[in-house]
Amino acid sequence: MSNGNPTSSAPWWHDFKNVMHLLAWLLNALQVIVWTIVVVTRGGDVPQPLPPIQDNPLVVQTGGQGWVNDPDAVNAAMPLIEALQGMPAEYGRIARDTLADDDDRSVFFWDAEQKVLRKVIGSWDQGAVGTCVSFAYARGVQDVMLLQIADGAAEQWPGDEVATEPIYALSRVEVGGGRIRGDGSVGAWAAQAVQKFGVLFRKKYLNGKYDLSTYDGALSRRWGAPGKGLPDDLEPFTREHPVKTVALVQTGAELWAALGNKYPTAVCSNVGFEGRPPSDGIMEPRGEWGHAMLYRGRFIHPTKGKCVVIQNSWGKYLGPRIKVETKDRGTVELPEGCFAVRLSVAERMLRARDTFALSGVVGFPRKLEWPVQHREKRGADALFAGFDLAR
Repeated sequence: MSNGNPTSSAPWWHDFKNVMHLLAWLLNALQVIVWTIVVVTRGGDVPQPLPPIQDNPLVVQTGGQGWVNDPDAVNAAMPLIEALQGMPAEYGRIARDTLADDDDRSVFFWDAEQKVLRKVIGSWDQGAVGTCVSFAYARGVQDVMLLQIADGAAEQWPGDEVATEPIYALSRVEVGGGRIRGDGSVGAWAAQAVQKFGVLFRKKYLNGKYDLSTYDGALSRRWGAPGKGLPDDLEPFTREHPVKTVALVQTGAELWAALGNKYPTAVCSNVGFEGRPPSDGIMEPRGEWGHAMLYRGRFIHPTKGKCVVIQNSWGKYLGPRIKVETKDRGTVELPEGCFAVRLSVAERMLRARDTFALSGVVGFPRKLEWPVQHREKRGADALFAGFDLAR
């Protein structure tokens, strides 16, 4: 007589735990098979999945990415950039002298924010839209403007930050020809956009017809759609504020020199930095991001050597502001959304060959009340002038 309880002869698949264990085993076996195929076809060792670091759980990515890796587009852009600025488009050719003449001092671009604005600007947040390239270039252009003013240029801060939506639209449509479906852009296209067309700011234009006061991801997508682009009646405003010089940065030495000479550098790469920063604030590569960010400073760490500072565009995802140790300035607090990496790691990011240094933005002239004696500057207003052009 049955008592209503399952008998020992019940099929094994009725046990939920058994089914879950089987599924886990199958997924693991599938992962091994896929990696084996990759190794056989490409060569190399089977990469092992990285387990979560003890007491350092992974950060769940909530921000968008959006870099499109298109080497052909970069190659096609180089002669156009060179023709527009009348000089080579590679940093190593434009500014060769800076590679040798360097005191290796710490340089942090937000010092200019503090000097000009009396504050450090927080992290921008692109949300879930793949507009990272426009964020990197907009923040880079803004850094150039502030560095010029802090170094004594006869300009004034306009009172509004640089807008990202126009750069996104111009890079994808006017420069890129509307070839991308979905989100994203190419770094070289954004470099061309800010150089050929210029930038707009976070304010209203044409009596409120266009309101760029706050970031609008949906507007980025509308303007960046194939066949759309930046409205024609806004282009005259962008052309008032172009970037004069952009230069492809390809090595760690070039990046170190560019940052030392106050040239913000927008980086596009597939190198990811998942997880929370370690206690020293210097992150190591983990995962893959098709992403653009901005190099905003450099320093020498007492034990890890040359390091650079990266500004991300995911708001406060890193939590409290990170502190790093430097040889010449002691403990330095990085801006919101920033972390540091070793220069050798940054050089790995440069291998994607879509990273550009920015110099010389046409800003907002200020009225001089008395003559100012000209002084030679080593900074963002130098426009690579005086450097040996190894043509």
